[in-house]
Amino acid sequence: MNEAEATTKTPIIQSPDRKHTAVFQGFAWSAGGALMSIAAGALLFGWLCLLSEKQGALASPFRMAIFTLLITLVFVALTWWNARFLMRLDTDRQRAERDAVEEHHLLRTLIDNLPDMVFVKDTRHRFLLNNAAHARTLGAASVADMLGKSDIDYFPPELSVQMRAEERQIVETGTPLIDKEQHLINKSGNPFVVTVAKVPFRDTQGKIIGIVGIAHDITRRKQAEEERDRFFTLSADMICIAGFDGRFKRVNPAFENLLGYTAAELTSGPWIERVHPDDRAATVAEASKLALGAVTLYFENRYRCKDGTYRWLSWTAVPVVREGRIYAVARDTTERRRVEEQLRDANRRLEQAVESERTAQRSLITAQSAMVQTEKLAGLGQMVAGVAHEINNPLSFVSNNVAVLQRDLRGVVLLLALYAQADAFLEEKNPQLFAEIGEVAGQMDLPYVLANLQEILARSREGLKRIQQIVKDLRDFARLDESDLQEANLNDGVQSTVIIVKGHAKKHGISLVAELKELPPVTCYPAKINQVIMNLISNAIDASGPGGQVIIRSRAVPDDAVQIEVSDTGSGIDPSIRARIFDPFFTTKRQGEGTGLGLSISYGIIKDHGGTIDVQSELGRGSSFTVTLPVKRRASPS
Repeated sequence: MNEAEATTKTPIIQSPDRKHTAVFQGFAWSAGGALMSIAAGALLFGWLCLLSEKQGALASPFRMAIFTLLITLVFVALTWWNARFLMRLDTDRQRAERDAVEEHHLLRTLIDNLPDMVFVKDTRHRFLLNNAAHARTLGAASVADMLGKSDIDYFPPELSVQMRAEERQIVETGTPLIDKEQHLINKSGNPFVVTVAKVPFRDTQGKIIGIVGIAHDITRRKQAEEERDRFFTLSADMICIAGFDGRFKRVNPAFENLLGYTAAELTSGPWIERVHPDDRAATVAEASKLALGAVTLYFENRYRCKDGTYRWLSWTAVPVVREGRIYAVARDTTERRRVEEQLRDANRRLEQAVESERTAQRSLITAQSAMVQTEKLAGLGQMVAGVAHEINNPLSFVSNNVAVLQRDLRGVVLLLALYAQADAFLEEKNPQLFAEIGEVAGQMDLPYVLANLQEILARSREGLKRIQQIVKDLRDFARLDESDLQEANLNDGVQSTVIIVKGHAKKHGISLVAELKELPPVTCYPAKINQVIMNLISNAIDASGPGGQVIIRSRAVPDDAVQIEVSDTGSGIDPSIRARIFDPFFTTKRQGEGTGLGLSISYGIIKDHGGTIDVQSELGRGSSFTVTLPVKRRASPS
């Protein structure tokens, strides 16, 4: 409350003098009204008398009676009016007294229920008014018990002297004392802290007749602040208060101990200047989110120390937007980062070692599997060669015997023709024998046998030649006698392989088409190349459905190279697995139908020859594998 308000403000409860003054004023108005009414009646009666004398209408006694009656009526009316006015005035007085009591009770209830201490003193520092909180804080028996007493009755003398000096200055200068923090001790010896506001107390004429005070007990708040400051000061973590303007407002000693700057240096400039350049963009972005009210639970950046080094700090921050401030806690994570980096390096090295071991194991398994597969193929080749050799021996003398039989049969047929010329003689000389010969000749249809016997032997010789060719193809496929690097015509190996797998293709309803062009001799291991062609053709047959077609093409290409292409009309290869088809043990066939080593071994063989295997595939339209081999390049087997 300022001085102007104090001078114009009227008390809530009126004084008794003011109430009596209002009553007297009412009586005065009533008496004045009565006198004025009598005067008006007298004037009216006098005017009527004058009027009647001029006209001679009324006699003197009659006029006196009328005058008496008129005066009586006026007096009665005035009495009634005055009684009514006094009754209304008394009612207003009672209402004013009742309102005053209610206002006094309301004011008393209000100040007694305020948590703050309220008091009024006169110029002699005596209490004129107190509330319950004031009496309770100072240890008084009741509010009424404090009336007329002063500070010296409740505080030590030195505090009382200080308070009186302050209040005298307020009374003398009219200047309020606002929010002064005071550390007080009551007569019981208990310390407490308050913030006090004291203003001048003026009467209705504006004269200062005392002071009005309100004291707020902040003892608990001060204790909390002291505990907070103690925690703030002693905390090993870095605690700070920063503004939205990008500057520190307050930092605890942990900041100084870790970074080497003084508190004045840290609060003198923008904190972003000490953030590592690589972390500034992320830090500014995080600060922008805080300015919008978001809470930072975990954020890391590097902060420059006074010696030029950088430390990693982990931040947790809470903004108070209405204050424009950020309350943050930071923890040094440099050592943890260093340990984590060491662990990552160790894990990386361990993973590399594990991966190397896995690679070695996979290579070993692949090598073992390839060796097993090679041994199987070698065993199969030896078996094929052995079977071919065993078949070839009886096949040779059977072929020779058939040739001799065919040669001798011509003589036998000629001899039978000559015997047939003697049928007439035989019939004449020995009819019985002739009949028997005719019966046997008829049973065997001798003319038909003699006509087709040569053709049967010719077809037999053709079948034997085909068997000999198959045996030769088996030997060519195995090539057990060609284990060294040598020049070979790959078309021969393709043809041999096609003949060998033709039965497998026919069983699945697949047609094999060989479109072979003239090739230059290729320096290679023929048996291994035949093995690759066998794998590609077998896979193409398995990938194609009934009625499909597998085409094997060969051609010479520039740069002294040849190509063998195996195409099918199957379902194609899914792009998601195309990169894995040459991996060891990877197969799309059902369990028991493939080992997943065919393409892997084929890839290794072609790579050892200095060549490549390329694949092109389209889902639903088939695949095409192309083997490219150099003509003169030398390579060592894996």
